[in-house]
Amino acid sequence: MEESELNLEEKKIFSDKELIKQLEIKNSQKLELIKSQVKLKRKVDLISKKITSKN
Repeated sequence: MEESELNLEEKKIFSDKELIKQLEIKNSQKLELIKSQVKLKRKVDLISKKITSKN
């Protein structure tokens, strides 16, 4: 391989690593959002259960 080909390959690897890092961050944020939605849903379910049990 020529030096320029090696350089291109290194740049591609770097950009792939950056992309992976960005995707991991995005997935982590999505996971946190889903966790908070699940917590909220549980609270709402619990409250509605209390309300219906009082009636």
